[in-house]
Amino acid sequence: MEVLELSATLGIHAMNIGVPVLVEVLQEKGLRTAPAPLTEYQEQVKADFTATRGYWHPFWDEMLELDPELFAAYTEFSSHPWHHGTLAPRSRSSSTSRSTPRRRTCTSRDSSCTSRTRSATARHRRRSSR
Repeated sequence: MEVLELSATLGIHAMNIGVPVLVEVLQEKGLRTAPAPLTEYQEQVKADFTATRGYWHPFWDEMLELDPELFAAYTEFSSHPWHHGTLAPRSRSSSTSRSTPRRRTCTSRDSSCTSRTRSATARHRRRSSR
């Protein structure tokens, strides 16, 4: 079940590509000139994500700024395996030569056709080697 929960977060990768494009369009139209300061609520959502996952990546900033409720819902949904799962955090991102299908979940997901980003795959590999 935990592997399915981890795999279910794949859809967020569309936001990793779509939100920066949205920000670019908003800037072109003069509707956004700079990032807005985070509200207390947004800071709490960021802190919750960071505490659960152990990291924060700058590509989350714009999504958190533009739709904090969506990001809060994503944080709660995607963090379920971290709160209730049985796999170690390293196993969730692992890509070692001895890894099992469960251990390859995040690396395989981030190498999928909807997320072919070298940085995401590299990040999971780095985290799994800790």
